[in-house]
Amino acid sequence: MEATDQTERKFRPNAMEDHHIGQWCVVHYDDEPYSGIILQLVEDNIQVKCMHRNGLKFFWPSPRDDVSRYSDQIMCLIPEPRAVNKRSVQIEQQFWEFIMGKLDK
Repeated sequence: MEATDQTERKFRPNAMEDHHIGQWCVVHYDDEPYSGIILQLVEDNIQVKCMHRNGLKFFWPSPRDDVSRYSDQIMCLIPEPRAVNKRSVQIEQQFWEFIMGKLDK
């Protein structure tokens, strides 16, 4: 098995299931990564409460930005991002490198 396959399996399960509701993830849409919390799973459709990105930091937008995406648009599950100030959070470096590698950025 290739190292990239092993890394991907480490960060993203083969199937998204009900026990993933409430977990943090990164979803790919509009050619960008968005961190957020999984709100609902209905078959292959996943609803995520998304944060917006400013450089390497993410913040909750106003109004709230809930998106519905297919499960294959979930790039990975992540630990809760750490706060860098009152409004912004940051994803752990190993996850950020994985995400940018998947986007070829």
